[in-house]
Amino acid sequence: SGVTVRLFQAGQTQPLQTVITGEDGSYRFDGLWPADYFLEASLPSGMIFVRPEDPNYPSGASIITAFDSGSGASEPFSLHMAQHELEKDILYIKPAKVGDIAWLDENRNGLVDGSEPRIPGITVSLMQNGQAVYQTVTDAYGYYLFNDVYPGDYVLEAQAYPELTPTTPVETLRIISSCLTSGDGMRAQSEPFSVASGAVDVNFDLGYVLLEGQQLPSTIVSAPTRDWTISNTIAE
Repeated sequence: SGVTVRLFQAGQTQPLQTVITGEDGSYRFDGLWPADYFLEASLPSGMIFVRPEDPNYPSGASIITAFDSGSGASEPFSLHMAQHELEKDILYIKPAKVGDIAWLDENRNGLVDGSEPRIPGITVSLMQNGQAVYQTVTDAYGYYLFNDVYPGDYVLEAQAYPELTPTTPVETLRIISSCLTSGDGMRAQSEPFSVASGAVDVNFDLGYVLLEGQQLPSTIVSAPTRDWTISNTIAE
């Protein structure tokens, strides 16, 4: 409910009619002449538009095909004499959050220990079909977070430092171990995983060890310290 929907005649920039969806999410425009039209819909807080190519929905399930951070629009459609179009659905979905910390596994036990250094400056990507669809960098304290991840299947990829290599993960302790299972310090990957609508998954730790004969990068040595007994709060 409360979504603003605007009806435009094709080629025009001013809406012909504007309505607000009711408590049941319904909207309707009446008294229309035969012509070509398109719709615009606002984006409620905490939601994203369902993508036209989403395999979880039938083709054309949502009329919105183009969108930005604040609204979405449909392709033009034709309305004919005495023809009702009452199935122009607008579908939204809740995005997910994905993230955690990058750390140096000094004792090489594969687990996050509170006193071990965190690693800033690692480029982290969520990959689909070999393409980076989301990308961020670990902050000064080693944290990273993707706030608005579209539900789907991903592989996490991390680009760190040549002096490092991924630590050996402990599969039975996934929450406090590394998600990286292959690669090296320059480019390492996780196993494929699924992200559900509205999920908050902040258990994708990135664990590294120092290669034999190498010295720590200066960015790790000079990284600021933090009281890790204070829990990290995910911003809404």
